[in-house]
Amino acid sequence: MKKDILKKSLIVLIMLISVVVLSGCGNNNGENNTNNENNSTTTDDLSSLPVYNMETVENYTEYKDEASGAIVNYPSGWETLDQDGQKLFRDSTLTGASLNINSADIPEAMSFDAFIGASIEGIKQQMTIDGDVAQEWINLNGRKAAKIDYAAKQTDSTNVTIEQIVFIENNKAYILTIAVLSDNYDLVKTDIENIVKSFRI
Repeated sequence: MKKDILKKSLIVLIMLISVVVLSGCGNNNGENNTNNENNSTTTDDLSSLPVYNMETVENYTEYKDEASGAIVNYPSGWETLDQDGQKLFRDSTLTGASLNINSADIPEAMSFDAFIGASIEGIKQQMTIDGDVAQEWINLNGRKAAKIDYAAKQTDSTNVTIEQIVFIENNKAYILTIAVLSDNYDLVKTDIENIVKSFRI
């Protein structure tokens, strides 16, 4: 019974997390960066960024989000849940390992840097974070993306490790959210890396 409650609360948490990032562009106190050069995939030099290229992995399933067109590959053994019209994928054998995709239009005048900065501030304000929110730029299949990592407190004794990947194309933010109980992270680390590498449109 306790395990079922934890599973349900983790589903709610991952859905909340993705919404927090999506709402970040509305929480930057009017500090829209009118320099829009970072709001694209071609203006930045990717040569110095860590490279994440998609690899063919056996026993993975491709999912294309019909609303956004974003695509991700996930382990075939994961189950699909529908939460208020949004797809959520989770490992049925490992409590807390799950992912989902969201997208949202962002103001044309807002730069990629400003969107990520506002999103991180939203995360810090709306969630109880254990430690800091780490962010780095990566080269994801030839496009600039932000990788955001942090641990959110689920209970006093339980943390959830969150990894979010965000890229922007044509003033739309595409967000992949992956969550796993922090104690179980090492068990799915390879799967998480493969999932991240497969995120694309």
